[in-house]
Amino acid sequence: MSYATARNQAIKDAYDAVIEDFADGYIRGQDTVVLLPGGMGSQLERSPRPYRADWSPPPLHQYQNVWIDDGLLFEGDARKLEVETATGERRDRGEYIVIPNGEVDWTLIRPYDGARAFFESTRYNFVVFGFDWRHSVTEAARWLHDFLKRLRTRIQKRRAEDPLPRTTLVCHSMGGLVAKVFLTRYFSKAESAATVGQWLHRVITVGTPFYGVWDQLDRMYIGQAPLNILYDAAELARVASSLPGPYILLPLHEQLYLDHQAYFLAQGLGSFPVQDADDPRRTADPFDPACFPRFPKWVQQSYLDEARGIRDVIHADLHADVMPRMFHIRGVKDAGTPAVLSWPAYDGKKYKPGIPPARPTAVSARGPGDGTVPAWSSRLVQTPDAQVFDLTDARVHGELLDHWEVLRLIDHIIRDSARPAPSYAPTRDNGVAPALPYPQFEQTLNQIAQGGCRSDDARVLDPLFRRSVVRELRLC
Repeated sequence: MSYATARNQAIKDAYDAVIEDFADGYIRGQDTVVLLPGGMGSQLERSPRPYRADWSPPPLHQYQNVWIDDGLLFEGDARKLEVETATGERRDRGEYIVIPNGEVDWTLIRPYDGARAFFESTRYNFVVFGFDWRHSVTEAARWLHDFLKRLRTRIQKRRAEDPLPRTTLVCHSMGGLVAKVFLTRYFSKAESAATVGQWLHRVITVGTPFYGVWDQLDRMYIGQAPLNILYDAAELARVASSLPGPYILLPLHEQLYLDHQAYFLAQGLGSFPVQDADDPRRTADPFDPACFPRFPKWVQQSYLDEARGIRDVIHADLHADVMPRMFHIRGVKDAGTPAVLSWPAYDGKKYKPGIPPARPTAVSARGPGDGTVPAWSSRLVQTPDAQVFDLTDARVHGELLDHWEVLRLIDHIIRDSARPAPSYAPTRDNGVAPALPYPQFEQTLNQIAQGGCRSDDARVLDPLFRRSVVRELRLC
């Protein structure tokens, strides 16, 4: 069995287990919500032994959580996320096999607890389609297609009902990119688009960075905050750059911006979102080969080229029969969301994190958004304004799917997409679980880094601390 075959079999087995659990609690006659988490929001599990030519899939219960559990803080699990290409194909570090398994679940800390509780309490059938966000969203879209087919077959067999015509895909952040590729690839022709109602009812994206975000470029240089406290920044930057999937989160390429400059101007983006630091009148397109020498040596040109092609798929117009099913919810209340980056023409081969210039990407302009994704990035150019909903209260990117305003709005779109949106009166907690104040959270991380805090320490076991870890990772 080849490595690719073994990996595909393990992923299929994991999805089948999720579908079987879903079928156990399925309620006939009720709508279904399939949640697509944001990047880093899906749980990843690692095989107990590396791949060999005589590989036989181990039982799923033997796979070990590699994202996220205590190992991230105490055992260097972030290093195990690396994707290696030494064999000529993409393999997980050490030739172990990593599979997605639902949403992040770290000792009862789930970033989508609020969404799960809301949909289950309102009698929706609810299931999470976790995906390996380290790999291409095109791969995830293929698995989504397969997942929905298997879901239909299983429910028809056990409950004598096809759930898909009453199924809505609710997509947080990067999950919306997976859904858009799925819609474009499988429903682009008239004969296939006409059948879209047999596959789904609605697609709702929440804080999806269709045209990129600021922090992916940062990750390639300076690693991932706040994990840099526990790891070497250069090592994290190298691991981040080994993952082909997140390259799609880089800001859009310049030609796409020029083709739709009027739209971006109307959305408050008056210039291309990456400027040359030495001459702000010049652009610095991350996908332009001329800019490649600016990247650190661990960034891979082939992954940039692949992401450039996927971005064209994401941007491609949806078929007229599909477009009415697409809706966007976006945050606009954080006026300090990074919108335009300044990128020096620095020699990437000489770059080392922490040695001046330590932060070659810097924010030169801010605007409305959710603190991570700018408002101009979180809707498709071609989506009608009537299908775009701006939030009046929710504002934190990683917490949008726990916020009551967002959840009530999703319920409204599923049941009746027509405006006006339901009124929302802010409450004290808005349904979002609390986390530690950042200085206290950072102090605990520093104590872990210095060996002054073990995994059984009350400070580490504190749900507020664990929720802070998840929140600060941003779940793009």
